[in-house]
Amino acid sequence: MHLKLSPRHFKPIIILLVFLNLFFLGGTWLYDSVGARTGNSTRFLLLQLDLAYENVLSAWYSSMLLLLVAIMCIFCFLIDKERFQRKADTYINHGWIILSLIFLTLSLDELGSFHETIGDTGLFEIFGKSEGWQVFYILIILVGIFMILFSWIRLRRMPLATAFMVVGVLLLLSNPLQENFEIESMQSSVNPSHWKRPVIYLLLEEGSEIFATICFLVSTMTYYVYSNRQIKSLNVVSSNNITLHISKIKLLWFTISLVILLGALMAIVDRYIQREVNNEIGIPKNWFPATMTFIVFISSLYFFYNSSKARRSFFLYMAILSILLSAYCGADLYEHHFNELIVAEKIFNWTIIVFVIILCTRFLPEQHGITNKLLVFMWAVCICLAFKLNKSYTSEFILTGFSFFFIAIVGNYSAKNNIGNYK
Repeated sequence: MHLKLSPRHFKPIIILLVFLNLFFLGGTWLYDSVGARTGNSTRFLLLQLDLAYENVLSAWYSSMLLLLVAIMCIFCFLIDKERFQRKADTYINHGWIILSLIFLTLSLDELGSFHETIGDTGLFEIFGKSEGWQVFYILIILVGIFMILFSWIRLRRMPLATAFMVVGVLLLLSNPLQENFEIESMQSSVNPSHWKRPVIYLLLEEGSEIFATICFLVSTMTYYVYSNRQIKSLNVVSSNNITLHISKIKLLWFTISLVILLGALMAIVDRYIQREVNNEIGIPKNWFPATMTFIVFISSLYFFYNSSKARRSFFLYMAILSILLSAYCGADLYEHHFNELIVAEKIFNWTIIVFVIILCTRFLPEQHGITNKLLVFMWAVCICLAFKLNKSYTSEFILTGFSFFFIAIVGNYSAKNNIGNYK
């Protein structure tokens, strides 16, 4: 099976994400400036744009941005497998997997709020109360050193990719320094209990974090384009696409393993980390349905660009639904009680249910085999239950439903000789 990826879409993606970064930074400034003086509904909407809060739209955006970098690291790993055959290079290639795991952890942390309290946990307190945080900071520095060393070893032939990776690391490492500076500023003020963080500090801290992610994304995309050109020059290929050769059975088993892993981790997190609904600390379990729906969003966009015209509209609608529900889970909107908008909430729920039923009836006949048909049907059932039953199970139903759908589309399209050429 061949997975076709085109570098020509990278530039508009980066431009869009830079615009969104500036949009959310503007929203952060706006909420900090006037949010407290607005009505409840307006305050809630503005809060969704503030990068300083948890369980809001901006936190979901930041998390999915990091997830996108993790996915690009996987693609860089796959393309380097095409480029390099020597044993030493094979070992170095696994640095991409480590990088991907680092960004996955950072993505989870954005919605789970682990780093704010991790230095006080039993794992780090074995080194002492204050030393626990010092050990945590040393761990962060070691991760940064690894990223810079890997950049020098693997990316140095592409200076632009190396530069963006190093700048991203420096911006990310500046965050703990900025936080310590703010704490010292508060403690040294005349009245620390009434100290308010200047908005410029807020924008610098949040801006350095999300633009660090953009730097990582530009670095991985630039390296991918460079590697693409290298393979094309060796094979004398004129196409703008690069074809990554992936075993059908390996891709299907990887998909099933990913689904099982996400479900198991969510069950563990939900069992041992219970948090109240608020905007001060994140809810880790929301990352799992948000991630699965975001993966389906990316997959739907891929099939939208690589399918025949007759199939493109379905994948466009599926992409819209997926990104909407990813934000819905990531921003913890399903646990909010909108007393002033109860009618609008009911309309939204029924709209999603009807939309899913329509998509299911259209997509179901195209499935190959009873297993895929059953998976698509179960997807529709789970999403309908998510918006019909108690909100306590919404995230679980959404994760389960989109897991079924993801396995279905991978199973259905890996049956073709070319995953990017569905007629």
